[in-house]
Amino acid sequence: EENVTKNKFILVGAKITENDSRGGVGTLSNALVDYADKAGFEVVVIDTAKKPFSKTFFLQDIKNGMLRVYQLVTLLRLEKYSGIIIFSSAGWGFYEKIILSAICRIVRVPCVLFIIDGWFLSVRNKSFLKRLWIGLLLKFPHTLAASGLNWLRLFRELGVKESHLATIHYWLPKSFSVALQPKVLTASESIKFIFVGWMIKEKGLHEILAAVNSLFDKYQFIFTFIGDGPMLEDVRQIIKNSKWDSRVFARGWLTLEQKEEALSASHVFVLPSYAEGFPMSLIEAMLSGLPSICTDVGGVSDSLYDGVNGFLIPPKNIRALKEAMEFYILNPDSLRTH
Repeated sequence: EENVTKNKFILVGAKITENDSRGGVGTLSNALVDYADKAGFEVVVIDTAKKPFSKTFFLQDIKNGMLRVYQLVTLLRLEKYSGIIIFSSAGWGFYEKIILSAICRIVRVPCVLFIIDGWFLSVRNKSFLKRLWIGLLLKFPHTLAASGLNWLRLFRELGVKESHLATIHYWLPKSFSVALQPKVLTASESIKFIFVGWMIKEKGLHEILAAVNSLFDKYQFIFTFIGDGPMLEDVRQIIKNSKWDSRVFARGWLTLEQKEEALSASHVFVLPSYAEGFPMSLIEAMLSGLPSICTDVGGVSDSLYDGVNGFLIPPKNIRALKEAMEFYILNPDSLRTH
C-alpha cells in the first residue's frame, strides 16, 4: 500500500491520441504521462477532452462536469493516491475544477491546479466583488501553478498566499526533438514564417493576413498556417482570392511528426494572440530554434525577450506585427543571434 501511495497520481486533463497535436491541454497531459511513465509513476487520467468547437448545451457541460466529480470521488474511495494534478480552463470549467480541488482538500490528498486559459487573466479587470469571490475559490487547491510572472502577480493580487504558489513552466512530450544549431537563411532561400494554433480570430489571424497583404508584393517570403478551426476555410479562400497561393499556405492540422518537420523547415514563428496562458506552440518553436514574434500576453514574456530571441508586440497591432516581420526579411543574419 505504501508503494502505491507514493507512486500513483490522478491527472484531470485532456486525453488525446499520441499523434494528435491539437490543443495545449492535450499536449501537456500526454507529456506529463510520458514523463511519469519514464520515472516509474502511474497516472490515472480523468478525461476532459471534447471535440474542438463543438456546440454543447450548458446542461450537457454540467452533466459532463458532474461525471468527472463522480469519477474522482470513486477513484479516491477505492485507492490512495500521492496527489492530483488538475488542468483548468476559464468560465464554467474553472468552477468545475474548483469543486474537484475542494474534494481533494476534504479527503486530504494534495492537488496542484494549473489554470491554462489566458482569458482567466481578465479577472483583474472585473469588479472588486468578482475578484474577491475568485480569490476565495483559489484557496481550495493546495498549490496553484503559475506559468510565469504575470500569473504570479495575478494570484498575489487575488490574495493567494505565497506558500500556496509554485512557478512551474510547461513541458513537451519526450518525442519532441531539440534543434542544436541556430537558424540560417541561405542566399537562395526565401525567409519562412510559420503560425501554429487554432484558426480563430483570437489567435490574431486578421492581423497576420493584414501584415501579409502589406508585405506580399514588396518582399519575397513564405508564410505557413498550421491549425484547424472555424477560420481555416476562410483563410484558404483569402489566400486563393488574393493570388497568394504560391507563397502562403494553410495546411490544417498535422501529426506531431509533420508539425515538427514544418517548424524545423521554417525560420520565424508568429503568434499574435489576444490572450494566452502560455502557448505550447511557442515552446515547440523555441525548441526548433526559431525566433518568435508574439504578443505580450499571459506568460509569454517569461520566455520571449523583446529584441533578444524575438519580438514582443501589443495585441491587435498590425503595424507592430508587420514591422517585426519586415525586420527579419531585411536582416536575415539576425536569425543567428536571435
